[in-house]
Amino acid sequence: MELRWFLFSFATAIALRPAVCEAQAHGRAEPRPPAKADWSATGEELVNILAALAKQQGLDPEDYRGYRRLRPTGGVGVYGCRFSPPRAAVALQVAADRMYLVIEEHPGTVIPGTTASQVVLLSVDGRILDRLQCDVSSRFVRRLECEIPKGHDGDGARVVIRLPRLTDSGAEDEVRYPGAHSIILRGREYHFVEGGEKQNRLEVWHENGLCRATISRGKFFVLFPGIEEPEMELRGAEAIRVTYLAGREVKSLTVDDRQQIAALVSTLDVARTSNLRGGWVRETDTLEFLMPRGGAIRMAFTSPVGLARDHWGRMDLRSTAFYDKICELVSKAERGPVRFRTYGP
Repeated sequence: MELRWFLFSFATAIALRPAVCEAQAHGRAEPRPPAKADWSATGEELVNILAALAKQQGLDPEDYRGYRRLRPTGGVGVYGCRFSPPRAAVALQVAADRMYLVIEEHPGTVIPGTTASQVVLLSVDGRILDRLQCDVSSRFVRRLECEIPKGHDGDGARVVIRLPRLTDSGAEDEVRYPGAHSIILRGREYHFVEGGEKQNRLEVWHENGLCRATISRGKFFVLFPGIEEPEMELRGAEAIRVTYLAGREVKSLTVDDRQQIAALVSTLDVARTSNLRGGWVRETDTLEFLMPRGGAIRMAFTSPVGLARDHWGRMDLRSTAFYDKICELVSKAERGPVRFRTYGP
């Protein structure tokens, strides 16, 4: 009997060993059942449910207890956004997609501070799939509204985050567009700026909302406003012309090898983009991305982790890797260390 039991145990171990080794080799953790959640909960209760779900999935639970934004340097931090009162929150089920949308509206309690709204997309078994965030300065706006349109809007929007349209008395609210707002999606912040005294109230932000998004394959996709991913456009350049100052002489270096261009652009780890317009008169220490159909995208470093595009906008990087690569190219051409100059403070 003992011999039979030994042979059975040995055969079972041999049969299961490949599967166990394969799972360990791929680092797959055994799936856990999702936490049971009361989706009728509101306020702080719902916040704690989200934090528990995040912890179970290996995410930072504090990121779901306090509103967080990306720092321009790429790190994640709190911009004084841990609100003292419980946040207003509501859970809705979208029957067509069999998913839950957890909507959290964050009233601004500190001035200056941040007024924010975020939507957390969940699967029916309670797993966090994606998150969409939008915020403005609490100096100008004390609350944002998040809407789930009935059916689909004309553009297919399933989520609309907008400025408040009604006051508590029911009258038309005179909230003006504060001049800037941010959308945060999948680890990147998109910053939108419209300034000037005459343009401060822009009807486009009142009619369309600050952010309109749809859902596809368990992810949010922003329909409005258009979000910029400049590295996608730069990847299509056929050459990069680097102009720099060596001693008192202005020189240029052209990179036209496609693999080298791809390697350079791959180091552009973008944390934040901004449509803040600007321009400069600058002859040296610039980058020109020469496009296949003619024209060029001209850029300059504002810092080792900042790039400004001539008359377009700006982007902040998570590291100095792109800057270091440019300095390395120029230093190699000059056969000596050359530090690419920046024009920022």
